[in-house]
Amino acid sequence: MTPDEYQKLQEISRLLKEAYDHYFEYEGHCKSAEGRISIDYGTLWDREDPNDMSIRGVEIYSYVFCREGRSQFFTTVDVALEVVRGWHVEEMAYDYNSPEALENQRMMDEMAADFLEKMIDSERLTIIDVDLSDEDEQYGFPV
Repeated sequence: MTPDEYQKLQEISRLLKEAYDHYFEYEGHCKSAEGRISIDYGTLWDREDPNDMSIRGVEIYSYVFCREGRSQFFTTVDVALEVVRGWHVEEMAYDYNSPEALENQRMMDEMAADFLEKMIDSERLTIIDVDLSDEDEQYGFPV
């Protein structure tokens, strides 16, 4: 890895952190591996010289930002940085309190409520009411 690649990976990490911080101010949905950055040094056959640690690729796992599924593989650090810069710009510009965003959230909430209602009606989901007040006291939670 060159010093330049190292600096670019640091920038990728910083941009992801800033974008996630913005996202988590308003949203909470994510996966436990969010923001994982994996560096690929290739296979044994890619490295004829065992000391050759040239980066052959970068993979970023981001359920939140990745458009290619849950993770995306980039052939170079430069390509990864370019894409992450785009994710960052898009996320930082997104206003979660705009009328469009609030309408989208309302529609998603409505779809979720409709789905739950259909699951209950089809008896594929049963809602039970359980009184946990005694157990709450046992664990020190206010009742």
